[in-house]
Amino acid sequence: MTSTQQPNAWCNLPLQPSEPIWPQGEQVLLSPSGIATYAICPRQFYYTHWLKLKTPASWSNIKGIWIHWLLERLSITEWRQHAMACDLLCELATQCLTLKTPKAAISSTDDKLLMIAQAHQAFVDESSLYHAIAAGSKLQRQHLLKWTHNSLRNLNDASFFQRAYHAKAWHSEVVFEAKTWTGTLTNVQEPTQPHPQSLLRGTADVLMQDPDGSWLLLDFKSLGATVLAQKNVTTRLESLKRVFTAPDVSQASHRKKFPLKASQTKFYQLPVYYHLAMQQPPVVVSHEGHQTAPKLSVGIQAVRPEADVTTLILASDFIAEHTPPLLEALHQAMVQPLQQENQMPEAVSEKQACESCRVRQVCLKSV
Repeated sequence: MTSTQQPNAWCNLPLQPSEPIWPQGEQVLLSPSGIATYAICPRQFYYTHWLKLKTPASWSNIKGIWIHWLLERLSITEWRQHAMACDLLCELATQCLTLKTPKAAISSTDDKLLMIAQAHQAFVDESSLYHAIAAGSKLQRQHLLKWTHNSLRNLNDASFFQRAYHAKAWHSEVVFEAKTWTGTLTNVQEPTQPHPQSLLRGTADVLMQDPDGSWLLLDFKSLGATVLAQKNVTTRLESLKRVFTAPDVSQASHRKKFPLKASQTKFYQLPVYYHLAMQQPPVVVSHEGHQTAPKLSVGIQAVRPEADVTTLILASDFIAEHTPPLLEALHQAMVQPLQQENQMPEAVSEKQACESCRVRQVCLKSV
């Protein structure tokens, strides 16, 4: 290192924790993203979820955050039940991604102009997303705009907006919490407030109620994944069902191999969200002094251009049967080792996982 070079800010970080991540007796707070990260690489989990190292988001991450933000407009009734919801979102996307100044139509009497202007102002006020997109190149924003328009048109052709239009209720970015990982379910009266004893916490993309009163928990997927790449809908659904097969925890002895496939980690939000949603409002309802939970299905909604975006839905009976053993297996393979061990395994050797790792430079210093 020359005298003009500055040392890496992370160069003195430990490669291993000096004590158990979570000592025995302390509650473990985990999220679906934490589980997915740990399954890919426990060391990456240690840096990003325990030491909370912050790294710049990739353009792919920004792309996913952007389309999620755009579809959140559907939680507003006037957007969801507008006859031209797809066109409205496309026009909003054009104004946002061309970085136009919010129009003076914020005081307009034209309902369409007023809705777009208000949403555009909300985008500008969402400073982290706005600045992340503004920091991209003009070409990147042009590609993102084309991708957004084509994705929305594809959803429209697949009648996604019709389903949203007829929904009795539509909740976006629903925060769920639970005091229990497995066993007796505990209702949390204020799910939007952090609870110090929570074991699981996550934010679901959409929780909607169909006209027949049934509930559907929907997770948006904007990037490619093995399950979504299958051409046949039935094949994709069967592949998604295999995600819910409880892994053989014995394969994870000494923490050298986590018993989850990399392709499965993208979908582990579903059982966790199901477990959480069944414990609290708006799914849990009171009837004659007793807490009851109606049937809840979960599904994946792809948001991509030029792809079959048929909603993949797992029936409530199937997920109710497979979620408890799956969560128990995850608890044994992840939570218990975290409470007992202070020695992380070696970093994963999968080339693709390492190349996309946000904290790769920390591991490289040990080579």
